[in-house]
Amino acid sequence: MEHWERTDESGIRSEGTLDERGAPHGVYKQWFANGQLRMERPLKRGRYHGAHRQFNQEGDLLCQFEMVDGDGCFVECYDSGVIRFAMDIFILDGMACGIDEFYDIYGKRFIRTYNWAGRPVKMRVYLKKVAELKKTRQTGISHREKPYAIELMQLSSPGTRIQNNRSRTRR
Repeated sequence: MEHWERTDESGIRSEGTLDERGAPHGVYKQWFANGQLRMERPLKRGRYHGAHRQFNQEGDLLCQFEMVDGDGCFVECYDSGVIRFAMDIFILDGMACGIDEFYDIYGKRFIRTYNWAGRPVKMRVYLKKVAELKKTRQTGISHREKPYAIELMQLSSPGTRIQNNRSRTRR
C-alpha cells in the first residue's frame, strides 16, 4: 500500500492510499483550509465501498450515504446541505452505469444525464438497456429509474437542508 497526500491552491488537503495495482484503496479524506474534515470516502480496489460522509466548514454533517462495491447513490451537497450532485450508479462489467443529476444552490435540478458503460446515452436507450439487463440476469439488478437522493429532495421543499440522513444498501 502506498500512501499519498496533497494540498491544492485553495488550501484543501487530501490524502488516501493506493493498493499494489495502483487503485485507490482505504479511506480517502479531504480537509478544508481551516483543518475541519470535509469528507470521508472509503474505497475498495478502486470502487466506492462503505459509509461516505460530507461535512461543512463548521463540522456539521451535510450528507451521508452507503455504497457497496461501487453500487449505490453517490451524493455531494453544497455547504448549506442542499444536494449539488446525485449519481445513482451500478457497476456492469467494470463500467459505471446510471443517472447523474445536478442541482443549483436552491435545490432545483438543471441537468440530468444517463450513462451506460461510462458513456452518455439518451434516456430511452438507457431505459431499454436496463430492461434488457433485468431480463437476462436471474437475480436482476436493484437499479431504480429515479435516484434515491432525489426522493430525499422531494420529501422537503426545494432549497431546504436535508434533515433525513438515511442511507441505503443495494442487495
